[in-house]
Amino acid sequence: MPTVTIFPEFQVAIPRAMIDALALKPSQKLQLVQFKNRIELTPIETMQETQSFVN
Repeated sequence: MPTVTIFPEFQVAIPRAMIDALALKPSQKLQLVQFKNRIELTPIETMQETQSFVN
């Protein structure tokens, strides 16, 4: 299971394998959800990406 380190500025680096698998882009927004002692990051899709599923 991949791990991340929290840097002194409270930043984390997402492992390359996950970036590639999720096709993440620089400056892309991620939704952050806390559930008990877990943090979940979910890519936020643009309106254009969302509409491509409907058409």
